[in-house]
Amino acid sequence: MMIACQKIPLSLTLKDLVATKTFLFSGHSMRDADFKLIWDLINGSLGHFRHLAFAVDPEATEDQVDYWRERGIHIFKTTDVLFLRKLRARLEKEGKIPSEQFLAFLMQERRRIARTHISMGQTSSGRFASAMYQDGLLRQLDEVLAGAKLGTKKKEDFDNDLADALKTLPDMREKKDPVEIAYWSGRTGILERFDRRQKTSVPKFFHPNKLRPVPSLVKGETLPPIPSVVLPPDSMNSYRGLWPYIECNAG
Repeated sequence: MMIACQKIPLSLTLKDLVATKTFLFSGHSMRDADFKLIWDLINGSLGHFRHLAFAVDPEATEDQVDYWRERGIHIFKTTDVLFLRKLRARLEKEGKIPSEQFLAFLMQERRRIARTHISMGQTSSGRFASAMYQDGLLRQLDEVLAGAKLGTKKKEDFDNDLADALKTLPDMREKKDPVEIAYWSGRTGILERFDRRQKTSVPKFFHPNKLRPVPSLVKGETLPPIPSVVLPPDSMNSYRGLWPYIECNAG
């Protein structure tokens, strides 16, 4: 009786979730008495209003499969690892998640861009423009890789991010803001590649006059040395005066 009482708060929490979510039980023994008790409480409370649930149990007998089907749980007779592999393969095929190979490619591109970003000085307009562009590339690569690997972002989330970037970049061009143009060109470029699953090398540099990504560094005009001062929080704005040579309306 004490065990049943301890399980009551858990059953109430599960009841609320089962009413709106689809569950997959993995690592639970479908022969566990406590689990049966909790599920019976949920069934008795929700009835046909509960969602169909699923479970993974490679050792389930046909009688157990029938028993749980009658109670709203469909059992997959396979191992956890094999189930997840098949699920991932299906989601990749449907385009809902990127493949492991594509994520590995993006990680490789991130390392390549980061090496250049760290080693490149900002002594010319071309170097400074490229640094701002690389900031956008690296920031968006981090967000894409984290969201995709951890599963914290769905396809719809990435689609919304791309739509926002495609709106922001023209706004920055209209404002003739070269720093933001470079930065958002980087972010937009990564999101477009991610959307198309494009596995081609990302341009690492940004043209200081044409304001577009380029494969090789265009040095541009030499910039004055950056003074050794502590910059305010809005440090990007502090650098705007160091890139005075750009024709923002250049083709």
